[in-house]
Amino acid sequence: MKRNHILILIVAVGVLASFWYATKGDETAEEYTARIQEEHRKKFVNLKHSRDSPLREEVKLNMRPMRFFEPNPQYKVKARLEKLNPPKAITVDRTDGKASTYYEFAIARFELDGVPQELMLWKDPEDDEENRLFLAFYDATSADRTYGGGRYLDLVYKEKHFIEMDFNLSYNPYCAYDESFSCPIPPRKNEITVPVEAGELDYKADV
Repeated sequence: MKRNHILILIVAVGVLASFWYATKGDETAEEYTARIQEEHRKKFVNLKHSRDSPLREEVKLNMRPMRFFEPNPQYKVKARLEKLNPPKAITVDRTDGKASTYYEFAIARFELDGVPQELMLWKDPEDDEENRLFLAFYDATSADRTYGGGRYLDLVYKEKHFIEMDFNLSYNPYCAYDESFSCPIPPRKNEITVPVEAGELDYKADV
């Protein structure tokens, strides 16, 4: 019985720590949730209604609301960043059979649900923003509740050895809405071994 109480306490402390990290500073838990939900809303509006949307007009016309997991600060993590020196140029396959060049820039190491994870972060050679990185990943929800082709996450590193990764902002590639798009395919080594119940759900599946 005493062991169960200790376990409950450990879990509770972990949840509180997650909330503290996600909302530290001037942002409350409510403000954090509202901010993530607003980001999700703006993403849908930009894809469906903006004249700068990359989607074809017929796709935009028939586009229904996007769906997301409820914001959960558990999936906002601070990962240790191990930069490759020098970055390694690689060929990345795309969904249309073509390929693109990216740089393997750094390895991000972190834990989710107490399980160590290791992901490779890319640098787009056409991106002029020096500190912006790109993550293409799978997880245990892929092809189930989330898009089978994996999801993406845009990142900015502000510290030398660490990077903030908020999977609540992970999103589907354009291929999820229109199969005519050419999208980079996540490498199999970038598979998170636990469910990432955060970010965008599968657009077409009934979840």
